[in-house]
Amino acid sequence: PTGELASRLRQVLGAKASTFVIRDYVRGDWGLITQPTEDGGVLCECSADGLLAINRGSAQTQAFFIGSDRQVSGAQSAAAAPFGAREREQLHRATHAAVARFGPVQLEWVAGAGQLRLIDFSPIKSLHVAQGDDGHEEDGRRTISPGFAHGATLVVPADRHLEDISIAATVSISHMPSAASLGPAIVRLAERARAGGGSMIVVAPRPYAALAALIPHVSGFVFEQASMLCHLAILLRESQVPAVASRALYARGLEGENLTIEARAARTSRETA
Repeated sequence: PTGELASRLRQVLGAKASTFVIRDYVRGDWGLITQPTEDGGVLCECSADGLLAINRGSAQTQAFFIGSDRQVSGAQSAAAAPFGAREREQLHRATHAAVARFGPVQLEWVAGAGQLRLIDFSPIKSLHVAQGDDGHEEDGRRTISPGFAHGATLVVPADRHLEDISIAATVSISHMPSAASLGPAIVRLAERARAGGGSMIVVAPRPYAALAALIPHVSGFVFEQASMLCHLAILLRESQVPAVASRALYARGLEGENLTIEARAARTSRETA
């Protein structure tokens, strides 16, 4: 609790002189991440699970596009409903201004009580190339990172411990964490991945940030549900490792089938077994 912070620091540090900058944690009602798109719009992902959960891959997210005219298409109006015209204007204007000033970045927001708060921004190597239907095919498949992969499955079950280590300080958007830095569970997964000769496909319910340690050792990822702008999704695209979100393909992976992923562009992904 914030009120106990000063006394706790004195207890831990003793007489040592130290200076800290403290920033209050603001959760709000919604977390959002925004990136501009090539056509002058803005891709927004939001979740009632909060900003941290989006970043670290554990959130249930919904996405919508704010066009250059600050409007949202009818198909995505439900996802955008919590944010009015004034908020959409602010999201659009600030996101494009940040990229014009700092280069490729994505912005992180918290919304609550009718107010948007810009919390942070993260430098990224390149902006996600988003298209108008958020990368969904008719059957619900969604490209997270384009490319082709085929291999046996490495199943990662839903695990609260995996969610917990995904918020560790060793997980960063700017570098690939080592398996050893994230503990024995990730080390064991990395050993299984290496034993597969680099061709295995990770099958996981969510794009947990800690799974970034597996990227050098596997050929692809399949998620039951995934955010486009979470840390792992960004690292997958920067590493050119293919990934899709597909409930059907995820279910087949749980059954132990070898999987083939063909994820083409942001709009189209195709899968076979």
